[in-house]
Formats: sequence, C-alpha cells, structure tokens
Amino acid sequence: MGTDIKVLGYVAAALLLFMTLMLLLTVRQGARVRGVTNWVRSTLAVAAGIGLNTLQDTLPQFLSSPVANVLVVAGVALAAFGTYEYRYRRTLSLRWMAVASFALLLVLVALREYSGARIVLVALLTGSIATWHAWTTLAGSSLRPHAKGVKHSRFGLPHAIMVLGLATVATVVLVHAGDALAMLNGSATGTVPFGGPQRTLLLLYIAVLAGRLLLLIGMVLVLVDEMANELRTLAQRDSLTGVLNRRGLKDAVSALPLERSSLLILDLDHFKAVNDDLGHDRGDQVIVLLARCMQTHLPPDAVCARLGGEEFCALLPNVEGSEAYAAAEALRNAFARESLALEHGRAHTVSIGIASYDIEVTTLSHLMRHADEALYRAKREGRNRVVRHTAARTA
Repeated sequence: MGTDIKVLGYVAAALLLFMTLMLLLTVRQGARVRGVTNWVRSTLAVAAGIGLNTLQDTLPQFLSSPVANVLVVAGVALAAFGTYEYRYRRTLSLRWMAVASFALLLVLVALREYSGARIVLVALLTGSIATWHAWTTLAGSSLRPHAKGVKHSRFGLPHAIMVLGLATVATVVLVHAGDALAMLNGSATGTVPFGGPQRTLLLLYIAVLAGRLLLLIGMVLVLVDEMANELRTLAQRDSLTGVLNRRGLKDAVSALPLERSSLLILDLDHFKAVNDDLGHDRGDQVIVLLARCMQTHLPPDAVCARLGGEEFCALLPNVEGSEAYAAAEALRNAFARESLALEHGRAHTVSIGIASYDIEVTTLSHLMRHADEALYRAKREGRNRVVRHTAARTA
C-alpha cells in the first residue's frame, strides 16, 4: 500500500471517529431520532474497517483484509438500517446482519488467493447497499411520494445531502466493481487495476471518503433539523393538553381554506368554582378531559386548540350550519357524560359558540369574533348549551 493511501486511510479513520463524536454530541443536545444508534454503530464499524485495512503491513492478513472488508460492508448496512428505522418507524433485525456478516467473512477467507474476486464482491455489496440506502432516504419525498409504509416523509436539505453522499459512494464503488469484473473476464484493460496505479486508487478512495463524509454531515444536519422541528412543535402545543395553542392554531389554519368551514369556541362552565372547590389539580383534569373529548368526538380533521385558561376552539373544515351544530351538541353531551368518570361529585359542562364562513366572515379573526359573540349569548342564556351566530343577530 502506497504512502499516500496510508495517510488517507489514517485521515479517513480519524475523520469518521470525529463525525461519530459529532453525532453523539448532537444526540446529547436532545436530538431524538429513531435509527441514530445504528448511524453511530455504522460510523464506528467503517472507521475500524478502514483502520485495519490501512495497517495491513503490520497486521495479520486475516484482520487487514477479510475482517476489515466485513466491517466496512456491515457499517454501510448499519447506516441503511438506521435510515430505514428513521423513515418507517420499524426496526430491522441485526441478527440476520450478524449471520450475513459471518457468511461474508467465510467467503472472503475462501477467496484469499483471488484479490480480484474479493474486490468485485465487496464493491458490489457496498454499492448495492448504498443505493438501497439512498432509495430509502427518498421515501415519502417528492421523488417517491407514494412509498408505502413511510411514517416520516419530511425531506429537506439535510436529507438531500445524505442522498448526494450515498449516490457518490454507490457510483464510485459500482464503477470500480464493473471495472474489476471486466478485468477478471479479460475483456478490458481496466482503469482501476487491482493493485494500482496508485494515483487512480488514491482518487477512488478520496471520492468514497468524500461521499461518506457527505452522508455523515447530512446525518448530523438531520439531527439538528429534527431538534429544531421538535422545538417548533413544542412552541405550537399546549403543554397540559397536547392540543395546539393560539400560535399553533394560526399556523395550522393558514394552510387550510376557510370556505364552507365553521369555528367552535368552547368555555368550561363555572370553572373558577371548580378550581376553588376541588383544587387546581382536579381543574386540570377537567381541562384535559375536554381536550380529549374534542379530539374524540369532533370530525377527524378538526383543528383543536386551547386559547388559554378554560377556553378552547376548534375549526371544522368543510362543515357548515346544522352539521357543525350537531357536532358541537354531540361534543357537549359527551363531555358532560364522561366528566362523571372523574368522580368530582358533579357533572362538568361546557358552553359552545359557533360561527360559519360567509361573505362577511372570511378570516379566522372574523370567525373567532362571531363565535365569541355566540358563546357569550350561550352563557347569558344559562350555559351548557350550543349557540350559532347568524348574520342578522346572535341567535
């Protein structure tokens, strides 16, 4: 092995270990991504494989060639397994990978006298797995919008960097495999001979290392992106009930058409008395129950939010007039009924005001103001009732 390639091997192993540290530090900052454990294992395995191969002049051939190659292939597969878990929320068994890795080790030992065949086998496996990994990363994106079973379909720049790195690795090693296979068949002189020229091999290793580093940079950026997305989600959610807060409601509604939709504003009846008589902990139970009833008894596409204190609202897309009234009545009755299970010695009730889209009520703020007017009338008329807003008067 040439000096330049040795130096590159040491640099590659050190860079991969550094990127492993970056992954771990990002995880410690709070990034929670399924599959990241296999990403870390992958980087360590590849770094170990490269390190063993670089030390081939001082280590036994068994360690520097078969074991080193198995570690590299297993590392490539572990990264793909991690991304599959990230995208599909399903864990692939590592038991079969261990069996396959042992079988590959036996094959490589059997081919110890056939360096060309070993190169072809390892390169084909590495390139094929990297290609499948890139395909998995694209699942759910605009390039693969109909991928079945995808649970995490968000695709951004970090994912694109991962795909670029994987495409680089796959292209280089598969071209190398084809070149080596052609030489084995005696049908070509080859541009990347089994043992040289050194400059060509150096460029090959640099290209593979660049692809691998792009993949790792993408992984770190995915973790950072997921942390930022989680913070954005937390900023839009009510911490007690899990439904949207006022800010989250505005963001969610901005992406929805208001035409043929209705807005419900809900207010727990006599909630101050609940807190005064039963305590704030039981008051929180009532609030949580109302949020759960909204999510259970309103239409599945309803956008539910807590506006503050005991006040909630829900946008019902494509639900108008009498249909919205029926949904609100069903919710009111279900809440009163289910509140008995809290064993507070009383049934809790809720008042609801409804406003529907029309030519004068065209924005969220208009809907909220008119629904508020209907809610105030429900309170004046004795609470525990649903009132609809009309254009002529609050009725």
